[in-house]
Amino acid sequence: MHDLLQEMGQTIVREESEEPGNRSRLWDRKDVYDVLTKNKGTDAIEGIFLDLSKTKEMRLSFEAFENMSNLKWLKFYIPERCDVSSVSFRVHLDPVLKYLPAKLRYLHWHGYPLKTLPFYFETEHLIELNLPYSKVKQIWEGEKEALNLKSIDLRNSQFLTRIPQPSEIPNLIKLDLRETAVENVPSLPELRYLHLGNCKMLQSLSELPLFLEMLIASNCKRLQSLPELPLCPQELDTSIMETLSMPFEQSSRIFMNFNFSNCPKLNENGNIKILADSKERIQDMIVQSLKLCQQAFRNSDEEFAHPVEVNLCLPGSEIPDWFIHRSLGSSITLEGPHQCFNIKRNFIGFAFGIVIQAGELDVLCNCTFVIRAPSETKNIAMQSRFGPDVSTDSDHVILGFFPCWNVGLPDADGEHLTTVSFFFYIVNKKARLPAPYRLRSCGVSPVYLSPNKTKLNTYTLEFAASTKAECSHDKMPAGTSKPSTCVGRSDDGELEPSSKRIRRDQVNPD
Repeated sequence: MHDLLQEMGQTIVREESEEPGNRSRLWDRKDVYDVLTKNKGTDAIEGIFLDLSKTKEMRLSFEAFENMSNLKWLKFYIPERCDVSSVSFRVHLDPVLKYLPAKLRYLHWHGYPLKTLPFYFETEHLIELNLPYSKVKQIWEGEKEALNLKSIDLRNSQFLTRIPQPSEIPNLIKLDLRETAVENVPSLPELRYLHLGNCKMLQSLSELPLFLEMLIASNCKRLQSLPELPLCPQELDTSIMETLSMPFEQSSRIFMNFNFSNCPKLNENGNIKILADSKERIQDMIVQSLKLCQQAFRNSDEEFAHPVEVNLCLPGSEIPDWFIHRSLGSSITLEGPHQCFNIKRNFIGFAFGIVIQAGELDVLCNCTFVIRAPSETKNIAMQSRFGPDVSTDSDHVILGFFPCWNVGLPDADGEHLTTVSFFFYIVNKKARLPAPYRLRSCGVSPVYLSPNKTKLNTYTLEFAASTKAECSHDKMPAGTSKPSTCVGRSDDGELEPSSKRIRRDQVNPD
């Protein structure tokens, strides 16, 4: 159906004029070559789309786009299946290119051959700018305002050293700078996606944007410290409870993922501080994920009004000691009264931590709730997949949050006993086979919303501080009797003793 509609649309465009330069769209490589190399463009042209893998080399003069005042879409692209190195620079430009149409909204030029965009290029209407594998050192010279610009892709532009300031691109949402030579990245207030993989010159990051969802900084060999946490209120107003009451499907969850894998300087210089700050970082990420969900709910934005999983990956070999349930191996189980894991008791999910060995690996997490009542037994299974997304060269720690509110747990009080089991599997991307033995240790901690004692009508996050705190009396509504203790156990044998490990009798007392 798609091919048929495309063919019908192309037929309609061809009927606009016998001369390609007088048509609204150009996609045929011969037509594009003829119009651009012979300067036959007119203001009738609104879009040019050229597959560089199917065209011969072109040399364009500085006047190539001068008569196309209504050009809105310019796309010189290479399909993913093609060898990028062999076709990247097939379009050659006069080094004194002075003009690109002011009405451009979408500019995609794979292998853009100049060091910068034209000085007089007006960016008022620009929404998306993609210059992968280009030779740019900076996007434009001087200061410009691109208030409508939402996405920039400069991946594999190896000479790039500077990007525009926040005042020039204040509404940018997505920024891809992987395999570039940038040394620092300013804090862009609206940014939600930032890719810095293999930025070998990157040494530090400024404060993270408030609602950043994805940060990939893998293989940044000079990165010495994690970025500062954003300064924001840590409390949630009472409307968060309405948000958490929404039903959702497992497939509807979205992710907040911060990836610092293969950053050896982090391990050398800052690992102790990073682990000490890990609880605060995960707490902050959970709060931001809840606010993101809450904001989307208020705006009736169904795309983002879903629970957000949180993942933070960095070099390391120990589970932080603030996890109250820890285990050697790949699994761990908690048991307790149903009230321990009920959204009506403000339970929202689990913080988790795992240590994985080196390799090209993903992590598969299975979480199973088994609720046993006098009359029935109910099973609820959840699954998630996450990981460093690159081949790691040392042990790594993955910390995160697994949202579990409103997943179908019974609301009723009574003599329900709930068992929650976590099984973590390492999946080799090449073999596609689970390998639990590649996972060194794991830990979990229940997470609750707690009424703020210093500010009325707000909540803060609380991690269970001990095995006896998860179902403590102050988490129960008035008039509810205190339930028995929630306990945890390992399914893989010996637990971590003493200051570095937790003895079995500490975790699963008689």
